[in-house]
Amino acid sequence: MEWEQVSPGLSSLVLRQQGAAMLRCVSVELPEARLVIGPIKGASEAAQSAVADRPVWLLAPNQYHNMGLKRWSERHSAPIFGGAPAVARLQKMAGAPVLPSAQLAERLPAGVSLMEPPGTRTGEVWVRREGADGVTWIVGDAFFCVPDPLPDTFEGWFLYLTSGGPPPAIGQSFLWLALADRRRYREWLLERLEADRPARLIPMHGEPLAGPDLAARLRAVAERRL
Repeated sequence: MEWEQVSPGLSSLVLRQQGAAMLRCVSVELPEARLVIGPIKGASEAAQSAVADRPVWLLAPNQYHNMGLKRWSERHSAPIFGGAPAVARLQKMAGAPVLPSAQLAERLPAGVSLMEPPGTRTGEVWVRREGADGVTWIVGDAFFCVPDPLPDTFEGWFLYLTSGGPPPAIGQSFLWLALADRRRYREWLLERLEADRPARLIPMHGEPLAGPDLAARLRAVAERRL
């Protein structure tokens, strides 16, 4: 795995199966640190070293993206942040203290912020970044963007059974496991789409999506699935 630039100041480390981007972590370059979202357990030493030019902050996008936290935290002496509902589980899995995401939000510069979708229960935290090319959303499990053909692996079959459609998709697993109040989440998501009109979506599972019609595509799948 090697870092792939998505746009200036944004890069991804991707675990692929048969060419499909099944798991992704994202590095956001900040003035005083690198924010690494969803650190991947199998990252090589070279990939780890590539972000060691400045302090590293780690963000778990939800309680399930926890497998790389321990190694990355030890390697970089990095603080770990997570959504409040996920802190207890993340601490157990990482074997290290996990700070609530509100403390990370206080450290972020202008143009970078966190969004914690209401109506969820798994500590889902998104990163919102403003840039010259528009607003980017970096999301956890809220959208799957793995295109066909899906790999012939356990993970590929899981996505086939639960993804809910071609990308961008809201997976059945997100509806079952992450949502406590579907109506509240739906209303919030539609309001945020209208306010931000995001130009790019970077998911933890799949390929980034971009374009002037992205907000409309996300709205359509939200109206259909939520």
